[in-house]
Amino acid sequence: MSGSWYFNYNGLVGGTESKLDSINGAVLKDSDFSLAFDGLGDAWFHALDSDSGAAESSPDVIAPDNNAANKRWILCGLFTGRFRLLNSFEEAFCIYGNDGLIKEQL
Repeated sequence: MSGSWYFNYNGLVGGTESKLDSINGAVLKDSDFSLAFDGLGDAWFHALDSDSGAAESSPDVIAPDNNAANKRWILCGLFTGRFRLLNSFEEAFCIYGNDGLIKEQL
């Protein structure tokens, strides 16, 4: 059975609604995945391990703030400096340089 995807656009920990650790552990299961952005161009890819029980150590291990039991988000990958949230649909059809500026509009 494939897992569910969760997208968080404002970081990993802090317990507020937009953080990865705010997802209620009661709804999480093995093979769930998350992609979290920090707004500065970094993105973290995590997979849920329902019987990990590891101590929280961000960004490597994230524990849900509610109903965690032994469930932990385990870091699978980190992408740095390559993502940005778009302000409009038109920005999706552009080629961006390493400086974050539009080089060509498609």
